[in-house]
Amino acid sequence: MGNRPISANPRLWQCLPAEKQYMLEGALEFRRLEEQIATLEGARDKESIRSRKALYNEKRRLEDQELRDWQKRQPIKYDDPLGYHQAIFDQA
Repeated sequence: MGNRPISANPRLWQCLPAEKQYMLEGALEFRRLEEQIATLEGARDKESIRSRKALYNEKRRLEDQELRDWQKRQPIKYDDPLGYHQAIFDQA
């Protein structure tokens, strides 16, 4: 088997491009969430833990929504040969 690198596949969008991530992290709502999370950091009471978990979920929801919106704006290409993605993963 050996260690063979998996080639990058630009059609598998699983994270935001750096520019979009930077813009998201600079958004007022995102920064507000990060500040609130930072104030709860280290607190061990149940209410703080519950609040921090809710804030992390909201932050994740914002990231997921931005990713979905970005994915929808990408052009769809129907020229991939059948089994293209499976062939890439079979190499690993």
